[in-house]
Amino acid sequence: MRLTLSVGHATHVDGEVFGRVDDLIEAARTALGAAKSAGRNRCMAFATQDAENDMANGNREEAA
Repeated sequence: MRLTLSVGHATHVDGEVFGRVDDLIEAARTALGAAKSAGRNRCMAFATQDAENDMANGNREEAA
């Protein structure tokens, strides 16, 4: 059996743009979408600048 794993993660620290838990979860989903798009066996982190751009544009489910 062969397994592959794609992971997306986001972290919340003081000063980040995530005002709600839902925003943090959406950021992780966006990172997961990027990992899946990049190919198998990828781990992608959500960048704060991406969050600022997405939230400013009203995009919360860009890469689900």
